[in-house]
Amino acid sequence: MKFVKMHGTGNDFILFVIPDKKQAFFTRPLIKKLCARYFGIGADGLILVLPSRHKKTDFRMRIFNADGNEAEMCGNGIRCLGKLVYDYRLTRKKELLIETLSGLIYIKLFTKNNKVKKVTVNIPNQPKITLLPHSELHDILDNQKYEIIKILLGNPHCVIFIPSNINDFPVEKYGPLIERHQLFPQRTNVEFVQLLNKTSIKMRVWERGVGETLACGTGACATVVAGIATNKLRSHNVKVSLPGGNLMVSQQNTGLSLTGPAKIVFEGVI
Repeated sequence: MKFVKMHGTGNDFILFVIPDKKQAFFTRPLIKKLCARYFGIGADGLILVLPSRHKKTDFRMRIFNADGNEAEMCGNGIRCLGKLVYDYRLTRKKELLIETLSGLIYIKLFTKNNKVKKVTVNIPNQPKITLLPHSELHDILDNQKYEIIKILLGNPHCVIFIPSNINDFPVEKYGPLIERHQLFPQRTNVEFVQLLNKTSIKMRVWERGVGETLACGTGACATVVAGIATNKLRSHNVKVSLPGGNLMVSQQNTGLSLTGPAKIVFEGVI
């Protein structure tokens, strides 16, 4: 089967364009094997690009984390899908409606020399926000008092604002403990955030079922929502700096917009 390896700000994926009938081929053990860094292709996740099931949608996306479990949505992954279907001439449209487990997602493609350079994702979900008392996670965070916000934005997130330099924070220690904490029965993505100013933040993320990744699109959106809700950030054009690059997030009346690059790394046959 042919595949394309892609990444959005360092968050990398294996993409397969397949008909519906081949979905059953992608079992959890196979997905884990393909995503394995040293024994497979290597990726944070695997994306199936499927035919649309509705007249008003263009494609359907299924996204699986590296552990083989299916996720609801992925902001970086859906940008990669947009570049793939345009650059490989599966569509000539620059505005697409994609079916995901978290609902219908609108994306807009920006091209140069007939290739997609960046993609904007509009996330229509109205986030559910809960400010967690520090005591809920004090047993994990070694009694350090951080502001903690629980957000459901299609998929679950736990945003933690860190007053110190985020580069030195032990994400690998706290990330897996919070991911599987009893507060999150479906497990959660965890964003560790350093506030720079009203329009700029630095973020590291521990992704559910993957581990620390270089970027997380929905995590960037959830973090901006948390910052706006607590009066730390303004609502437009917030720069989110991640280890893999920068994303721009704005909150609008219709939802959230996420803009960033998507790149093809290589293609092959497995």
